[in-house]
Amino acid sequence: ECLFIEVPTQNEHIVIGLMYRSPSHDSIAEVNHFLRTTIEQLNLEKKTIILLGDVNINLLKANSNPNISYYLDLMLSYNHLPAITLPTRITASTATLIDHIFTNAPHHKINCGTIRTDITDHFTNFIFIESTKPDKRRKNPTHVSYRPITDKTIAQFNNSLTRADWTKVYNTSDPSESYANFISIYKDCLEKSIPIKTCRF
Repeated sequence: ECLFIEVPTQNEHIVIGLMYRSPSHDSIAEVNHFLRTTIEQLNLEKKTIILLGDVNINLLKANSNPNISYYLDLMLSYNHLPAITLPTRITASTATLIDHIFTNAPHHKINCGTIRTDITDHFTNFIFIESTKPDKRRKNPTHVSYRPITDKTIAQFNNSLTRADWTKVYNTSDPSESYANFISIYKDCLEKSIPIKTCRF
């Protein structure tokens, strides 16, 4: 499963591809074929690309699995470098690197990493990209929007989540609808507890 979006910026268009491959899907070769044709087309259009997602392909086994080795070689051959190189899922007996971020962003400052969290069985990957190309049209903003995150507002948010009515999440048999209800309640608690404020820059 995948979703590609093109994000226009002041200097360029960035293509962001989010991918998910089920661990029960046997064929890594199919993924390789899809990526080869997709990346080749995007490279012809000279796009800056960020490919990321839960691919369930363990890069730590690239030396022992020819399909995984081909997957990594394919990405490198198109100048897509891995931004994450440490395990993203760790259990008592295993450590795997199955959540990937690849990018071919040569004209950017890139900060990326992995946040260790117990929210899910996978750690959270992140990437920040800052263009190094000058933008002569850019003007300093006169205002900035932010959420005032303090110990007090976090405590208010936690209390709001505790008091929220989650029955729409628990009593819904459709996972997509349940997730939508969860996000709606979560965002509502966030807006009430830590609303966005605007101040002069």
